[in-house]
Amino acid sequence: MSTRDSPDTGLWVLGSFALGAGLMYFFDPQGGRRRRALLRDQVNSACVRFQEAERVVVRDASHRAIGLMAQARRAIRPDEPVDDVVLVERVRAALGRGTSHPGAIEVSSSGGVVRLSGPILAAEAGRLVECVECVPGVDSVDDQLERHDEPGNIAALQVGTARAGARIEYLQDRWSPSARVLAGALGAALAAAGMLRGGVRGWLYGTIGGALFTRAASDRSFAELTAARDAGGEAELPVRISETPHAQSQQRIEHAPPSEARH
Repeated sequence: MSTRDSPDTGLWVLGSFALGAGLMYFFDPQGGRRRRALLRDQVNSACVRFQEAERVVVRDASHRAIGLMAQARRAIRPDEPVDDVVLVERVRAALGRGTSHPGAIEVSSSGGVVRLSGPILAAEAGRLVECVECVPGVDSVDDQLERHDEPGNIAALQVGTARAGARIEYLQDRWSPSARVLAGALGAALAAAGMLRGGVRGWLYGTIGGALFTRAASDRSFAELTAARDAGGEAELPVRISETPHAQSQQRIEHAPPSEARH
């Protein structure tokens, strides 16, 4: 094969054309300055977003590492007593997984016995008690909940969001920042492996990797992604990690006054 027909020569020609077109676009005497300024602003904005996303991911990963260490410590010393104040806060953190109106539930603790009171929908009562019983440090649950078949005129049971109970991270509709990064990296690796491998198995790897990367980047379930596509792409997909519910809740806790952060 002659040098003229070499594939590398074609790539060099295309690269030269692209480089020349880029130089003409950004150094045009009339609009080049404005285009360079827009490019600089976009690069700066992207850097700021990347730094914010990095901060959120590192903070989320550190919190999860602390939680894993605490779980390991409890596994080594399961009989270690838990302070009632700490136990109440643990239970409050778990309420949202079992009921659509966690603010309506009153929690108190004494010696590992947790007392639950307040109005609740009858369909959610059993699930809530099971969630609380799984909280580390809870010996038993004193169920004093007021069960109601319908919200009726009870103010505390109005406007709630249905809960599906405790689920593992990757079965939830929204993923944490660190989970999105791990899933996105795995998806990109599978897609790259699929392109290098080729064939039917490579196509399968690429499809799975692309789907996983899209799911992690958009933080939307596959059903929501399909609905957005059917709607003609009108629905905007949140791709900024700093705008996810996990990141926003962490920011609210960090900026809340000490009295509010404790509750």
